[in-house]
Amino acid sequence: MTTHYGRRHTTSLRTGCLLCLLLLTLAPVASAQKPTTADVPTLVRELKDRNARVRADAARRLVLLGQEAKAALPDLIEAL
Repeated sequence: MTTHYGRRHTTSLRTGCLLCLLLLTLAPVASAQKPTTADVPTLVRELKDRNARVRADAARRLVLLGQEAKAALPDLIEAL
């Protein structure tokens, strides 16, 4: 059973992760090309990669796509 403190801590952790992700999007993307809608399936697969840098880069690139990456939102939330 989760305590009130546990739920609050989890919510705080998620909020912190989302804030970090937002700040990371301000950093330049490693790839010179802007991602396209066609890249979304590949980026979703990269969100599940074992390498944390690959996952972070995929998340940044999905955020750059904005509304075009709406289908990847559940996968992005799960990755957090």
